[in-house]
Amino acid sequence: MRPGRIFAWLSLIAGVATVIGVAYSLGTSLSDASLVLAPAGHALALAAFMVHLAMRALRVVLVARGLGVDLTPITSTLAQLAGDAAGAVTPSRIGCDPAKMLVLARAGVNVGAGAAIMMGEILVEVAVLVVVAGVVAFVLPAGGPAAAAAFTYAVAVVATTSTAILIARAPDRLVPPPFWRCIGLSEEHWRQTRAAAAGFLTGARGLLKLPAGIVGALFAVTFMHMAARIAVLPLLLIDRITFAEVPVLLAWPMLLLYAGALVPAPGGGGAIELVFAAALDDVLSPDHLVAALLWWRFYTYYLSALLGAIVLASAGTASRVARSA
Repeated sequence: MRPGRIFAWLSLIAGVATVIGVAYSLGTSLSDASLVLAPAGHALALAAFMVHLAMRALRVVLVARGLGVDLTPITSTLAQLAGDAAGAVTPSRIGCDPAKMLVLARAGVNVGAGAAIMMGEILVEVAVLVVVAGVVAFVLPAGGPAAAAAFTYAVAVVATTSTAILIARAPDRLVPPPFWRCIGLSEEHWRQTRAAAAGFLTGARGLLKLPAGIVGALFAVTFMHMAARIAVLPLLLIDRITFAEVPVLLAWPMLLLYAGALVPAPGGGGAIELVFAAALDDVLSPDHLVAALLWWRFYTYYLSALLGAIVLASAGTASRVARSA
């Protein structure tokens, strides 16, 4: 097994071990705590997950339509799940967008256009996130740290996107640079890279010309996906909490979801679980804290990663069948 895969599995195991450790430290049985939450809470959390996934998929469809790319909601949904699975096992979720682009490429979207669609998706996310974070900072308790995490995530995304544009502008020469052959790549590879870069830059410029109607729809579906994801925790505890506790249960998930995406270890390596337990220790009883931690991570992380793993496995199987035919 490759070192990277070993590191990814160790990080994921650390997250699970942390949940078990939290339960043990609170004197709570993990098996008993997992049954504490009411079926209504699970139903609402699952509904929030489905809204979150559907809005993300619709956002990609809208960006693609604005760039003149025909993309079905099913393909977009599969791309989101594949991205979640790849992001779960790569540092700082760096495998997320390549996995999405793989699914889009199998649906006939060229690499350059796929990269531009991914850029449009993340830029809309950042734009809405900055607005939401600004509101959260003044409205919710613990909103300051949550907003700081969101702003840090936004800065990291903008820096990464700017780097991608600079790299895409580099292969503008007809003849590959000297180092190209030194790393074993041919002129054909250089032509393919130039074509992909040109497609990406064309698509990126097209993002600046999206119709106002599509831009408005993009902002709406992005806000809905954010709201649904952040609302998972209070929905899980719908019959276990008071109204006064809801703001705290909205602010901390926002902080953890966006700050956690910047943690180098895949899945946070247990850091997200530790901060969750420490932050909400005074808000929830031991049984409810352990149950909330377990199921919140399931609906906001593990469920989409598991579904995405099935998508990637199916794509791999289909590819092998095609090669053997």
